[in-house]
Amino acid sequence: MRIISLFLLFCILNLEASFQETFPTNGAPERASNSYAFINGILHIDADTVLEGTTFNIEGDRIVNVGYPPALGSVIIDLKGKHVYPSFIDLSSSYGMPKAQSKERKNKPQYKSSKEGAFGWNESLNPERNASLLFKHDSKKATAYRSQGFGAVLTHYNDGIHRGTGSFVSLGENENLNMLKKKASAHLSFSKGKSRQAYPNSLMGVTALLRQSYLDAEWYEPRKGTVSMDLTIEAWLDIQELPQVFETKEMLDILRADRIGEEFGVQYIFKGNGDEYQRLDDIKAAGGSLIIPLNFPKPFDVSDPLLTNTIEIEELKHWELAPYNPYFLEDNEIPFSLTSCLLYTSPSPRDLSTS
Repeated sequence: MRIISLFLLFCILNLEASFQETFPTNGAPERASNSYAFINGILHIDADTVLEGTTFNIEGDRIVNVGYPPALGSVIIDLKGKHVYPSFIDLSSSYGMPKAQSKERKNKPQYKSSKEGAFGWNESLNPERNASLLFKHDSKKATAYRSQGFGAVLTHYNDGIHRGTGSFVSLGENENLNMLKKKASAHLSFSKGKSRQAYPNSLMGVTALLRQSYLDAEWYEPRKGTVSMDLTIEAWLDIQELPQVFETKEMLDILRADRIGEEFGVQYIFKGNGDEYQRLDDIKAAGGSLIIPLNFPKPFDVSDPLLTNTIEIEELKHWELAPYNPYFLEDNEIPFSLTSCLLYTSPSPRDLSTS
């Protein structure tokens, strides 16, 4: 039984999108039909809804209806009982983003931000960063994503405590057509990233900086226009209505971030690290949805009995239970999605030969 994913259909339809109305046309413009009708398909709407022998019509790059006869003048494609699924969406990606670069290390501590302009005092806070302005199509990575069944990703610049806004993009070959929503989310973490600024230098400091940023924004908002300009705080305020994605490195980070969110009335979406099974009740009480990776730990090399004795029981239990993490989340009715983030850079267990 052959399977077709919707994103492959969209790739076919990209042929009609080789020109754009706001771009100059070199030569005679193409006027080929951009209306397609797919008949006799088995359409999977979601995990529970399947429509057999159905027809769906596409205009341009949108499905306009399902179950209706082919539109007049449409190109008809007979699927002959093939299955059509929605493509996957990866909600944690840095696809198309430049790689974060470390700044030159100086001999003396850096206490002030090196950012030029009317921005805030700490360079690890970048709510003004807009992923859509940094995005650049990457054919190789797009092909890898599509081969795994992904049709779109939520991408952001992966650096800093506040990383700015993420963009929702498809995986075609044209930046203008790929950009589906330029500001789709806001991204935070407990890591200051490549910043050389001395503060913060601990988890406690990062937590304090985040709390202070929320308090500063509350103070600044009613005084906007009457106090000194701060573009960082203004950008912070402008994106509070977006989904707030908080990246964590362990299950306790989820609980730490949730306490910050509760204090300031923000419900985060938590990007987890695969060990959430260890604190299921507390994580469920946090109320946030999760984005979890599939980079399960690799087995230990136990060929050397002497080194094998140094393996901690905690490490063994995580190796055993991590692959069941999605099951435990589902069983406890904790909403989550899966991400391919770090899938091919899965950290191996501790290298016993160098321990």
